[in-house]
Amino acid sequence: IQQSFMPQVLPGGSAAFYELAARNLQATAVGGDFYDAIELPDNRLGLIIGDVSGKGVPAALYMARLMSDVRLYALKGTHPDDLLSNMNESLTVRSRQGMFVTVQYAIINTLTGHVVLANAGHLPVLWMSPARGETRWLNNSMGIPLGILPQQKFDTIEFDLNPGDYIVLFTDGIVEARNPEGQALGLERLSQIDLSQLDAEALLQQVLRTVTEHMQHVSQQDDITALVFYWKTRGRN
Repeated sequence: IQQSFMPQVLPGGSAAFYELAARNLQATAVGGDFYDAIELPDNRLGLIIGDVSGKGVPAALYMARLMSDVRLYALKGTHPDDLLSNMNESLTVRSRQGMFVTVQYAIINTLTGHVVLANAGHLPVLWMSPARGETRWLNNSMGIPLGILPQQKFDTIEFDLNPGDYIVLFTDGIVEARNPEGQALGLERLSQIDLSQLDAEALLQQVLRTVTEHMQHVSQQDDITALVFYWKTRGRN
């Protein structure tokens, strides 16, 4: 049931200017990781990833309601920081005590490669540019998680992709995955992934393989979720 709330078919593909790939690997207990990709007017694409605090059915139900709110606000054309503010106001009214959610929300113009990104206490976004041989962390982390305090403001950053660039959004189940010695994978190891990928799915598989090889035989303790955007080429208006 939890999986059914996430998109079964992602936008993009061979005929589009971009590709998407995503995976949610659940731990033994039902969790609150989620992602979505929302096609918006004017050649824009909304990408969201988040992590609800806690485990079990309460977290899953919280996530399900949250995802319906996301689509409602996103399809109204809301700017990323406004969307997070609206969601925060809704969640602070109805949230169970102690529950909150971290979120990254980006709107990408799939013709021009312009990105606007807002963060509510979530991990940074990984921007990978094979053409420039660069990997950068985009960490606009001034915002606190949603559902804690009302009337919060959330900062945004804006940047422009080059054709061939990737954006990787992920949850803490990836960077906090531990090996038999108890060492977490960490952000640095994730940023060292080979840049010579060909598409979004190939890079996603490399991310998941990096996590699996690091963990070895250690059981998965948290949901592992990642969303990869690959901007193939610049479009024409």
